[in-house]
Amino acid sequence: MDHDERAEHGLARLFSRSAVWLVGVGGGPMPPETYAESIYKAETEEVLRGLAQGAAAVVIGRAAPFVLGSRPDTLHVRLDGPVEARIRQAMAALNLAEAEARRSQRETDAARKAYVRHFYSGDWADPRMYQLMIDSTVLSIDCCADLVLLAAAERLGVRRTSSA
Repeated sequence: MDHDERAEHGLARLFSRSAVWLVGVGGGPMPPETYAESIYKAETEEVLRGLAQGAAAVVIGRAAPFVLGSRPDTLHVRLDGPVEARIRQAMAALNLAEAEARRSQRETDAARKAYVRHFYSGDWADPRMYQLMIDSTVLSIDCCADLVLLAAAERLGVRRTSSA
């Protein structure tokens, strides 16, 4: 399995082509791709936790809600919308033909679902994993950004100044 939602070549492919077998927990053989996946997962989680310790970070994907959980210093946001609207939005924003936009939507959704199920046995679409869900097909990007900033300020207890 490729680790990145869009990766053409993953670390697992490199290891799976080698003849190296490592001993896993319990003394049994561990196939190289399993070892590579466990390293990838651990390193990804370490990076995410490090980012969460910093001043501010935006993480797109990587199952961050599953890694960082309900930490009070994080805000988990899901931008979504009806499939047909997302396809039209991709066609307009990325200048894609309809067939390409449909293919991209199917592949992206399937990859995200598979990534979370593979590493976390969860559902990436579970609304309980997010504090904010926005239908980004009916709101402008600027509006979505404003909503995320407002929710982040609220979540982090940052006092906002009035511009009025």
